Amino acid sequence: MRRRKFVFLLVGTIATLWLSASASAQGRLRLIGVLSGLAEDDPETQPRISAFVQALNKSGWTDGKNIRLEKRFSAGNPARLPALANELVQMRCEIIIAEVAQAVDAARNATKTIPIVMTYVGDALGPGYVASLSHPGGNASGHVFQRKEMNIAAPKLGITLQQLPMKTADELDEDLQATIEGQAQAIVTMEDPMVQSLRARITAFGIRNHLPVMGEFKTMTVAGGLISYGPSQIAMWAHTAEYVDKILRGADPADLPVEQPAKFELVINLKTARAIGFAVPQALLVGADEVIE
Repeated sequence: MRRRKFVFLLVGTIATLWLSASASAQGRLRLIGVLSGLAEDDPETQPRISAFVQALNKSGWTDGKNIRLEKRFSAGNPARLPALANELVQMRCEIIIAEVAQAVDAARNATKTIPIVMTYVGDALGPGYVASLSHPGGNASGHVFQRKEMNIAAPKLGITLQQLPMKTADELDEDLQATIEGQAQAIVTMEDPMVQSLRARITAFGIRNHLPVMGEFKTMTVAGGLISYGPSQIAMWAHTAEYVDKILRGADPADLPVEQPAKFELVINLKTARAIGFAVPQALLVGADEVIE
């Protein structure tokens, strides 16, 4: 596997204007906005936020003491993100943490001055979010152009792609049924908030129909998918705190480089493999970072 084919970049900050008055303000709670694509009660939400908070604590920032976190959750509905982003802007947050590309888009449309720190996105250069990875120069960042890359790679591998774009959660059942009608042999998920929020239904469908479900992040495999390969979302949230710390201490966000992932996780769900009758090659099992029994 060529790891850089899967995810291109993770954490970055961009700012067109830096609010120096806010950066230097002392003796008050510094307001940090968090814009998440998941639901607040999603099992994956708390571990990510906790990793972020713990990393902030190590840098001397404590929620309720010298910072205040304002958290907003779209619960897998990207249509809610613009309004939530506007709320954070109206509250005059000094920084907005945007979890995924749709959240970055919403925050970017809501403000041209507040620094936006992304936890994980794809290609920041393609959509023009940043001028360069080393010197971003704007105020938000990136998408994974997964479909484009997959369309290029699939013919070389002898694979035919059946693309099923989903605009709302109501379309899920129809799209899943289309995989059966199209005689699909596997389902590969695009990791946006809506897909993650529906992961239990997607993987249950795969098991019932003996279709392996594969995703970029571990969350899909934990939910019952067969295999995932991508960076650790928990680690990315923790690393995001380093950017927040630098900005709160006066760093110019426009000069903070966009970083690529350093660690990838190969996770295999053997319970699912047995349920769908799939024999996982021994070479994959040996190389896996985690095997779910």
